[in-house]
Amino acid sequence: MPPGTKNVPTTPPKTVSSQRVYARHSLGGTWWLGLLLIPLVVALLLTVLRHGAMQDDLRAESLKALDARGIHGVTVTFNGRTATIGIPIWLDQNAARTTVENVDGVSSVLVGTLDANNPYTPSDCAKPQAVLKDIGSSSIALTGLSKMPAASVSKMRSVAQLINACDQLRVAVGGAQPSYLKRVLVDYHIEANRIVARPSSGTAGTVRAVKGDRP
Repeated sequence: MPPGTKNVPTTPPKTVSSQRVYARHSLGGTWWLGLLLIPLVVALLLTVLRHGAMQDDLRAESLKALDARGIHGVTVTFNGRTATIGIPIWLDQNAARTTVENVDGVSSVLVGTLDANNPYTPSDCAKPQAVLKDIGSSSIALTGLSKMPAASVSKMRSVAQLINACDQLRVAVGGAQPSYLKRVLVDYHIEANRIVARPSSGTAGTVRAVKGDRP
C-alpha cells in the first residue's frame, strides 16, 4: 500500500438472485359456493319443468275422462296432484268430481261453481230465436263422432243457460248428430222433453227454438 493512504474496508458487491418468487393464492369461499350452487339450481329447474309437465298431463287426462262421460263445460286446473274443477251449476257435481278423482295420479279434487249468474233474463224469452242466432246456434261445429271443439261447447252452454232462463222454451236440434247434441243439453240438466232431435243434412249441428207447447 503506498504511503499516506488509508486502509478503507471494501464491501463485496451485492448479488441479485435470479429466482422467481410465486405467490400462492387460495380460491375464495364465494368461488367454491358458486360451484356448489350450480348443480342445485340445475336440479331445481329440472324439478319445476317436470312438475309443470306432470300437471299438464293430469289436466289432459282429466278432460279426456270428462269428455268420455259426456260431461262438458268443466274447467280443470292442477296444483301438483290436487285438481280444482269449476262446474256449471246445472251439471252433476258428484259425477264430475268422481270422474276426475278416478284419473290415475290425482290425489284430491277441489270443487267450485261456474256460471252462478245466468246471463239471460225473462226478457230474452220473448225473442229466443234472435238470442239463439246471436249465440251462433245455427252452426255448431263438430270434430268427429260425439265430439266438438271448445267454441261449440261454449255455444251449447249458452243454449242451455237460455233454456234454463225460459221455462216455456223448447228447442229442436238438427244437422249432424242431433242425438249427440240432445245428450249434451241433457247433461246440462235440460229436461229431455224440451228437446227434439230432427236429423237433417249438413256437417254441423243446429239448435233452434220451437213454437208451441209440443216440439
